[in-house]
Amino acid sequence: SKETLAEIETGFKFNDAVLRHLTVLKDKAETAPSVMMKQVEREEARKAQQEPAAA
Repeated sequence: SKETLAEIETGFKFNDAVLRHLTVLKDKAETAPSVMMKQVEREEARKAQQEPAAA
């Protein structure tokens, strides 16, 4: 319905405004690996340790 579409559009506009605000407030770029990337790296290291044991 039109009401639902308007609500979704308003939500996206709000989210864009929040992201823009947070981007402007950053003092410097985040260069450290993200939490998700750290998890991937741990998983890859674990798999690499298991491969020689399996051979």
